[in-house]
Amino acid sequence: VVMATPDAERGSTEVIVSAPDNRGVLAQITGAISSLGLNILDARITTTSSGRVLDIFQVAQHGGASHVLERAEQAAVTDDARLRRLKERLLAVVQGERTADEFLRQRQAEQKLSPRTTPEVETLVEEIVDLSDDYTVVQVKAPDRIGLLYDIARTLSGCEVNICLSKIDCVGTQVIDTFYLETLDHRQLEPDQVATVIDELRAAVRPEVSSPA
Repeated sequence: VVMATPDAERGSTEVIVSAPDNRGVLAQITGAISSLGLNILDARITTTSSGRVLDIFQVAQHGGASHVLERAEQAAVTDDARLRRLKERLLAVVQGERTADEFLRQRQAEQKLSPRTTPEVETLVEEIVDLSDDYTVVQVKAPDRIGLLYDIARTLSGCEVNICLSKIDCVGTQVIDTFYLETLDHRQLEPDQVATVIDELRAAVRPEVSSPA
């Protein structure tokens, strides 16, 4: 099930996806959203006991070429054709008919985006201990950009861990993403696994180096 509801006053569109909890599904969903040039402002990702994911996103569009939206610039997706493409792409990736990589390569071929210079913000990946008795909790703080959540989710999938719960927030030009993780056999991660996940995430969220103006 895919639903998209614009909220013009808030300047964002709520996107709800309910789908089977297949491996890598979060990466596919966020990649499909990013392939339309939309910025994910907020996300709440939950895995249910029945083996499904319930993902709720707040997304916004921007008329220019920025990777980061300022509050005054963000706008809800209200165009019927664009909403239809969004739903079609989300359905295609969760049903396994297309992949997010295909859509992202298509976008790169159609339009080259030049990132806007934004204030420097902290990049930090760390384990948050004693926050959960059942899961390993990892928090990511990084500069916001289109496709960041896709890169994070794809990296976690490659580390062979389950994302059981996730909370994504944007604070200015920084995202603060908190992930509740477990192994594929439903255990907390061992220390060496945590270290690997953190190293891989640090590489994935490393700020892009811009050429001098």
